[in-house]
Amino acid sequence: MGKIYQLIFLVIVVMTVVILVRSFVVNHINVNAAESSIIIERMINSERCFAYSDSKMDRAYPGIIDLAKFKEEQLEACLFFEYGERDRAFVAAQAKLRYENNKMEEKTIYLQHQWFKMYEPISGFEGPSGTSSTYQKRFVLVAGVEKHEKPVPGLLEIKVLKPNE
Repeated sequence: MGKIYQLIFLVIVVMTVVILVRSFVVNHINVNAAESSIIIERMINSERCFAYSDSKMDRAYPGIIDLAKFKEEQLEACLFFEYGERDRAFVAAQAKLRYENNKMEEKTIYLQHQWFKMYEPISGFEGPSGTSSTYQKRFVLVAGVEKHEKPVPGLLEIKVLKPNE
């Protein structure tokens, strides 16, 4: 009879340990903010995106935006993403550059403009039907502005929208 009680006690202890371990295991980690920050850093610092590059020195200058590269085609080429089910884009972004050229000028470009318009109203909602939003402002220098030999100060605002999984 004592062996039955020991067996029942052992089963209860094992079940308790299994339940405790399963309750502390994380099944899903939200990495949307980290992914969006990496995308923003790539836009600003990569020679393939907007960073000014000097062919003589064969180097890119992070934080200096080349105005000639600040185009949607350049953004699409440097941030290439595969599409998910039913042609749903994974990432959409808006980049807005303000700089002074005798007067304040503003230029806005989009990555996946049609998806950005669809994702923006649901940004900030949690769950699988929502979208995570990451917004950053950066003070940058803008190279290639008409009538200026040296880069001029500017403000780059980037908003990245990514559907929740």
